Amino acid sequence: MKRWAWVVVLLYAAVIILFTIPVLVAAFYDPQLQTDFSLKGLSDAACSTASAWGYWAGLLVLLAAQFVLLLVPVKVAGARPVSRRFVFFPIIAGAMLFGLLVTGLALCTYETVTKSGVPTVLFTWLIAGIFVASWAVWSVIFWRWSKRSQPRTFIERQCRVLFAGSILQLLVAVPAHLIARLRNYCCAGFSTFMGLTFGIAVMLMSFGPAVYFLFVERWKRLHPEKNGNPS
Repeated sequence: MKRWAWVVVLLYAAVIILFTIPVLVAAFYDPQLQTDFSLKGLSDAACSTASAWGYWAGLLVLLAAQFVLLLVPVKVAGARPVSRRFVFFPIIAGAMLFGLLVTGLALCTYETVTKSGVPTVLFTWLIAGIFVASWAVWSVIFWRWSKRSQPRTFIERQCRVLFAGSILQLLVAVPAHLIARLRNYCCAGFSTFMGLTFGIAVMLMSFGPAVYFLFVERWKRLHPEKNGNPS
């Protein structure tokens, strides 16, 4: 079963990498400031992104979170028992992702109110505090849910909440980014762009366990003689 988990993680990585440049262009391209919209411009943007360590560090964190969310589905699909302690890891990962959504919402609100794309040092610390507090609160919420549900039911509920949260966050982030584009301090806002990034990333990640179960169910139908136990 583990190989299907790796397939889901690699697909998620491929989607994020393929979406990077189109999302950057959609978020920051301004025809009044950048008249030379060419393949060379896209190539330069791709090289600039690929050389940024922060991009790859963020991607690795997201991939690790996606893999952790798949730990319980792997055990469930393999008909192996799932202890309460084992569920602790998806709880922490899911709460961290919800913390990113709340952080993105705070960043969008900050830029919309202050008309500044880059947070001040004081607000950066405040954002960090909001992220940690949200992470802690949602860890408690998810832990309480896990005690009242079976592992698979809990993971499915957690992913539904992450998906709903990402949609709600994007309903704020997209208009906030459009407002930032209409202002003259930059071609677009960086803080609202981060909100868009967090929302899209978490939304895609919330599909991971469901995609994994679809892979496994398809494999079982094609190979019933192996009792759903692929290597």
